[in-house]
Amino acid sequence: MAHTKLGIVTVRHSITVLCRSTITISDRTKDGFTIFILNDSKESLEFVDKMFVLLQGRINVAQTLVFRNAATTHGPIDSLLPLSNIQTVVVNDATLAKYISRREENHDQMQWIAFYKEYDSLMTEWQSAGRRLALEMSELKECASLSGTLTPLGRLLTDPTLRRTSRDAEEAIATLEERAAPLLHIEHVRLSVKRARRLVEEVGKAATRLESSFESRRATIRNLAVLRSIEDQAHELIH
Repeated sequence: MAHTKLGIVTVRHSITVLCRSTITISDRTKDGFTIFILNDSKESLEFVDKMFVLLQGRINVAQTLVFRNAATTHGPIDSLLPLSNIQTVVVNDATLAKYISRREENHDQMQWIAFYKEYDSLMTEWQSAGRRLALEMSELKECASLSGTLTPLGRLLTDPTLRRTSRDAEEAIATLEERAAPLLHIEHVRLSVKRARRLVEEVGKAATRLESSFESRRATIRNLAVLRSIEDQAHELIH
């Protein structure tokens, strides 16, 4: 078993790396990921090597950068990761910028984590609401009775777990943008904010269409009731 041989902690770290790989930009990672290793102790390298073994077939790691500030030379060396056999490049302060843009490199990890916790929460909540709205709208289209749609529609529009107002949308995006503010120099953070805003707007539009449908159906039923009353009165006068 991999868990026994490589250790549960390694598995957890592998999952973290795998999750992080899903939020990056596909066209920038098509040639594989570069992993930066700050601690080049024997124990750390063995740990990372085992982690990469677990990730094989899931993400493509093209190379690793191993930081050695005292190194007098830099560049590819025989792999320090014999299990995964991933290319290893030694870098120091002077050569690091050749491989990693300083602007992309410098960010507060805790701020990054806080942003993506907020992002994941928002996306989960609004995607769930969007899926339910889409399902309900699909079922309403198939409903043969006009009056039969009003009760479930009314229930749906007042459901606190589903109802999303424009104010809800503004607050959700404002909170996310606040988390993103110190990280906007990172491209995948900017794209995540854009993706979240698009989702919130789409769900908001769907909710508006559903509400309009409810009002339209209610008005139609009201008009039909008035028309039927007039017809009944006319029928009584004739007879």
